[in-house]
Amino acid sequence: MNCNKLKIFIFISNLDSGGAQRTTLNLANSWSRLGHEVHLTVGTKSANLPTINYKLEKNVKVSFFNKKRTLQCLFGLYKVVKNKFYDIVFSPSPEASTVLYFAAKLARYKGKIILRESNFRSYSPKKNNIRLLFTKHAYRNCSNVVSLSFGVKKDLIDRFNISANKIKVIHNPIDVKKISSEMIKKGDICEHYPKIKKMFKIIAVGRLVNQKGFDILIRAFNKIKDFNMFITIIGEGSEKANLRNQIYKYNLEKNIKMVGF
Repeated sequence: MNCNKLKIFIFISNLDSGGAQRTTLNLANSWSRLGHEVHLTVGTKSANLPTINYKLEKNVKVSFFNKKRTLQCLFGLYKVVKNKFYDIVFSPSPEASTVLYFAAKLARYKGKIILRESNFRSYSPKKNNIRLLFTKHAYRNCSNVVSLSFGVKKDLIDRFNISANKIKVIHNPIDVKKISSEMIKKGDICEHYPKIKKMFKIIAVGRLVNQKGFDILIRAFNKIKDFNMFITIIGEGSEKANLRNQIYKYNLEKNIKMVGF
């Protein structure tokens, strides 16, 4: 393997507005800037969602399988991995990781298979369903698993009995230049709040889904009833309407704003 310039293949299920998607694009950009050859393949094409509008380096090659389900990408991945001779194949989320792992094994791929986990698997019911068993096998037999925190690493060890030496903790990358540029263009996202001397501002960022617990944040704020405190929620997702209704239910629309993604 030439460590000076690597040929890296990335597979992700979709480009919805989620953390794994943004992390993937940040990694692809960073690896490209370092001089590596980066190929990004997406299982489904979500052209109208925010993440896909995030600017990729021009040298990052992007392709789409346009499948309805990640599992349907198995044969396509098999052909790509078998014929392209990548140094590393990488996937940022469990379902995509599992499919990529088995495609690489079917292709008798000899390079590094790097899979990433960002969630606490223990939050899900402990069912020995087929998907979980395949994911467990993939994590235990790939080259390395990247965990975004030490808590997730411990959870993987406890849940899947993975060797601690196989798991590498790497926190989510942040594109500081990109964020600074967007701040200059878009201005202060909290400017809609009144100007008062003693003001406490909170910014909450993430997909608007049950797992992220934004409903808990809103309920907690309702109990505090501190009207010198203001929350800005940044994100998109299936729970957006429910969260907005919850804000109106508690009459907190002056103190909690949802500004999209």
